[in-house]
Amino acid sequence: MGEKDIAEKILADYNDVFADIVNVLLFDGKPIVDENMLESIKDKSQYKTDGEIHQEERDVSKVLKGKNVHIAFIGFEHQTDVDSKEALRVISYDGAAYKRQLLVKSGEIYPVVTIVLYFGQKRWIKGRSLYDILDITDEWKPYVSDYKINIFEIAYLTPDQVSGNKGGLRNMCEVLDRAEARGEARGELKGAVRAYLDVKIPIEEIAEKLNISVEEVQNIADTL
Repeated sequence: MGEKDIAEKILADYNDVFADIVNVLLFDGKPIVDENMLESIKDKSQYKTDGEIHQEERDVSKVLKGKNVHIAFIGFEHQTDVDSKEALRVISYDGAAYKRQLLVKSGEIYPVVTIVLYFGQKRWIKGRSLYDILDITDEWKPYVSDYKINIFEIAYLTPDQVSGNKGGLRNMCEVLDRAEARGEARGELKGAVRAYLDVKIPIEEIAEKLNISVEEVQNIADTL
């Protein structure tokens, strides 16, 4: 696998990388999610505390539309350190995504899935569910819903996840290595996009010059 900075190089907004990670981690490498089924979106939520408005945004988020699920929402969170309260952060993201569905009249209610990619070396022992965080007695548990989160410790993947190939797709090491390579390529693209934008070249023309999609150009431009 790559170095410790791989979390920043994954750049999972590339649909092929995103799909590979989901398939390897959630579906044992089976090709359940295809890159052509994914659409990138910005998932932002706001909340008010102490009289001030705050905004949160997922690291990466996509809408999935395809053959085995009509529609779903999948979000990634990257962590390099153990956060015992991560479940609260995931709950807030997922709750906001469901709230938006509730506000759409006659809209379809679809599942929301959050995947936490943890790249640290320390084991993530506690903080995998709401019960891990709460100071709660057994008498109260029947009335307080638990909330488990999907944490994958990249340094401690199972043998099947590391070298398995059940569904014919690449294993997780290969996925991350390819993601890192795409990250390096994206770094070069970022410089090229910046140069074209500086001289007021339209995004559509930049995409044509660099042989990438307009969406990719826009995603890079949003980070500049």
